[in-house]
Amino acid sequence: MYEGKVVDEATTQVTIDQPTVEAATKYVNFWLPDQDSRFFLSNDEIRAMINGTSKTRSYARDMADEFWKDPRVQTGFIDVDGNGSITVRDVELWLYNRVDNDPSNSELCSDFDPMQYDNDAQGQSRIRFYSGVSCNPIDFEPGRNSLGILYKLFKGIDSDGTPIDGFLRQYVKNFPEKYGGQVGGQPDMSFNPTWNTQ
Repeated sequence: MYEGKVVDEATTQVTIDQPTVEAATKYVNFWLPDQDSRFFLSNDEIRAMINGTSKTRSYARDMADEFWKDPRVQTGFIDVDGNGSITVRDVELWLYNRVDNDPSNSELCSDFDPMQYDNDAQGQSRIRFYSGVSCNPIDFEPGRNSLGILYKLFKGIDSDGTPIDGFLRQYVKNFPEKYGGQVGGQPDMSFNPTWNTQ
């Protein structure tokens, strides 16, 4: 047994101890409570969510699965390869193209938080990306059911409070230094990540 870590001897995998998981869950629940129907992710966060990091997986395919349910996507809204047939893989490639550091294919805007989740009662429910030199909005409107699935995916916490495989909880747990904490420690509960304070 290592201090602060638990070793799964069957797989020799080292995992962060339970208090760190609980601290990340508490932090995400505090700054992104369940009743929030609109929030933003920073450039760093959405890039990590799409590309994955050394400590978190990519969620691009999960996102693409839900974005593809937008009827406009299926009719050529984002035809990546120009063949007129849009697949989930095309949507996934579109996401990767937004974060590949190649300005020729319209990177996410770096002037402000480039992704907005909007599932409130006002206007169309959507996920909005701001992309390109002019930071133009690009909306995905896959429906409320898909937005509910995406909300859990973004947050990493089920509606009953149970931690699930999702981005923010994993990211906060693995990178507490981005949230006012120390490397290998816990996030600072007073550090505002600006998810819902735009």
